[in-house]
Amino acid sequence: MDADSDVALDILITNVVCVFRTRCHLNLRKIALEGANVIYKRDVGKVLMKLRKPRITATIWSSGKIICTGATSEEEAKFGARRLARSLQKL
Repeated sequence: MDADSDVALDILITNVVCVFRTRCHLNLRKIALEGANVIYKRDVGKVLMKLRKPRITATIWSSGKIICTGATSEEEAKFGARRLARSLQKL
């Protein structure tokens, strides 16, 4: 690239991933039966839960590890993770 050429880059963040852990084991069967917007993948041993606002998909493992994908910013990822943790507390 030449030093004379001014090229503007437009950076667009489309996917922010966050990982957190609950400090206990989770009963995936109960989450699948009583939770909303849940897909239970028994052969893999995980539950997929989708939130509408913010638009996040969470992968929940029985060990308590949760991976949230689909957020567009760090703030949105944090807010979605907190909403997810609160819904798991209620279950």
